[in-house]
Amino acid sequence: MKTMKNYWSAISTKWHWLLFTMIVVCVVAGFYLFVKPTVYQSTAVVKIDLLNQSVNNNVNPKDISAEVETIKSKSLFEKALAKTNFSVSYFIKGNFRNTEIYNHTPFSVDSLITKIGFDKRAYFFQYLDANHYSVTYSTPTTDKTIVATFGKQIKDDGCSFIINKSKNKNFFNEYDWGFNVYSAAALTQDLYNSNYKVTTTTDRPNANVVKLSYTHPVPEKASVLVNAIVNTYIDQINNDNHSYANNTNEYLDDQLADYAGKLHNSTKQINQYKSNNEFMDLYQSSDATYKTLGALEIQNVDINLKLTSLDRLSEYLRHSTSDSYIAPDLDEIKNNAFGEAINRFNQNLREKKRLIATGSNNEQLAQIESDINAEQTFLVECVNNTRKKLILQKQTISSSINSERASVGELPNKQSKLQELSRDYYLNERIYNFLADKKAELVVLQNPFEQTSKFIESAEPAFYPEEKTSPLFFILVLVIASVLGSVIACVAYAKRKIHSPADLRDQKSIPFIGQIEILQDIKGAYQSFTALSTKIQCNLDEGKHQIITVTSSRKGEGKTFIASHIARTLAAQNKKVLLIDANTFNPKIHELFAMEQENGLTDYYSNKSPISDCVHTTSIDQLDILPAGLDTNPVSHLISSDKTKSLLDQLSPQYDAIVIDTPEVEEHIDAIPFMKWSDLNLFVVKSDTQRAELIQHAEILKEEYRLKEVNFLLNAMKKDRNHIGFMRNNKEYKIKGNKYIPRIANLFVW
Repeated sequence: MKTMKNYWSAISTKWHWLLFTMIVVCVVAGFYLFVKPTVYQSTAVVKIDLLNQSVNNNVNPKDISAEVETIKSKSLFEKALAKTNFSVSYFIKGNFRNTEIYNHTPFSVDSLITKIGFDKRAYFFQYLDANHYSVTYSTPTTDKTIVATFGKQIKDDGCSFIINKSKNKNFFNEYDWGFNVYSAAALTQDLYNSNYKVTTTTDRPNANVVKLSYTHPVPEKASVLVNAIVNTYIDQINNDNHSYANNTNEYLDDQLADYAGKLHNSTKQINQYKSNNEFMDLYQSSDATYKTLGALEIQNVDINLKLTSLDRLSEYLRHSTSDSYIAPDLDEIKNNAFGEAINRFNQNLREKKRLIATGSNNEQLAQIESDINAEQTFLVECVNNTRKKLILQKQTISSSINSERASVGELPNKQSKLQELSRDYYLNERIYNFLADKKAELVVLQNPFEQTSKFIESAEPAFYPEEKTSPLFFILVLVIASVLGSVIACVAYAKRKIHSPADLRDQKSIPFIGQIEILQDIKGAYQSFTALSTKIQCNLDEGKHQIITVTSSRKGEGKTFIASHIARTLAAQNKKVLLIDANTFNPKIHELFAMEQENGLTDYYSNKSPISDCVHTTSIDQLDILPAGLDTNPVSHLISSDKTKSLLDQLSPQYDAIVIDTPEVEEHIDAIPFMKWSDLNLFVVKSDTQRAELIQHAEILKEEYRLKEVNFLLNAMKKDRNHIGFMRNNKEYKIKGNKYIPRIANLFVW
């Protein structure tokens, strides 16, 4: 509860910081909304029909996931960009941001990249007259301007381009135009980001329907890019299907021709045999056996086809040096990772071609070569494992064929011969029909008018922005502004300056003894130091020799000025006073009294002069000075010894008061021994420059060294207050000291 009150007190005191911070945050948020580009989203819907689905009417969900990853791939995105005209983008130059324009520009640019390594470059266009224009662009070293003629080629460093007028040429002088020229890699890098999304539909999860969406500030470019991606993917699928068909088409043609000849020979042999032997039809029982035997033979041929396909694929993976893509129809391979490996293999081949085309470094090319070799090794292993399984199946079927053949071995020779001829014909007919069906399937796959994947819904330019500013944004801005403003107010409150006695009177461990005004005349000095000396004498025992030490936390607080004027005032009150300059690092006392530097404190500590030779009289009656001395050797270690106590004991009986000016305690330790043996210690704080955390420094110093009689003295106080801290002109000053300064300072000390 107290903590909340502390915070509320800080905020209510420094409310203007809270208000200022909220205004700044709201202005920044408004500027962000102003410069933030409006974006539009275009979406296309495409149905994916895979190769094995087209042929066998089955769907593997993992294959669909692999196709989605292919659509998301950067290589496909880059191919789609190559089909667009995005290599040049046009914009209108604005004060805070540029606005991109697609097809409403007064000029068109045809560009050509002429140098490997060219990335992208922004050109600022200026219309000069009906025939001339200029373009300006920046390089790392200078700005370059080119003046050219419409329709003439400009050859620049890394690219060349031709600028022609368009039908919107009346817009030349209405805006400041510009355009960007991209390389293929730079364009992909710029557009391939989180704005591109590919998701499977949830309303039709088993229909192989995928949604592609892209978000862009120009709605036309978003729709063109999405449609280009879909068309590129469909073309790639069709090319893969045709590649698969072409890989097996030659084999099927050879097999069909072979079995057509066998079928013709079988028919000729059966007819010739029946004619020569006048043989009738086979027994019904043996016919069933032959049908079974024929089915086994077809299975044997099917296995041979699969083995041949596997052998060709294995041979390609082992020894081929081409970069052709592969899309095998190998349903017999049950390894789930096989299809994914095929996709990765094809993607790596595409990436390799892209790297070679763009002239990328050897390290990237070596890495992609390593990935291709790894995928080849894995695919070969899958093929070999499947081949072993097929060989075992073939052995089993061969055994069954031999068994069926043995079952008809007891028939008469003529009947067996006829049955053998009929069996050959039946087998050849079944195998020929099987191969003809496969050939028909390939014809369907090779038909350019039959797409295996197709648009369901093409992307159209969006009419309304995709992203709208949510009310949560404004709520969040207000919350951030409030929290940040409260923190700044608390920090300002905790680190506030000391302005008046009210900021010092509430300190519990160190009392406040008085203040000195900013001295502008003799009257002010007289009143301030008279009031201060009166308080000093009231705080000390009457008739006792008085030792007063003056110090501060930092230099520049006015401690030397305070010490010298206290000594002057006490001397003016008919007291015998000694002023000691113990600030051996920066002695100033002798300058204030217009004296030359003579033997002093350092000479006494170094045993070069007795104390009687170090004390000097001044022009002021009753006031003597012990200056810092001529010896420049450090004496801090000697000040901390018993010699300081001996010095004070020796001088005290000779004077009514001894005033000691010491160096700042934040840098030096010399003041501590004097403060230990003093009757009164004055810790000087300069008004409007000293911050509250230095008060804590004085409190820590008092506690650690167990100092007594330490008092704060406020120096250079503004003149609108009198010597006891009240406002002048009969206006009472109400003290509003805050007792929470140390607590808040502990939380927000920077």
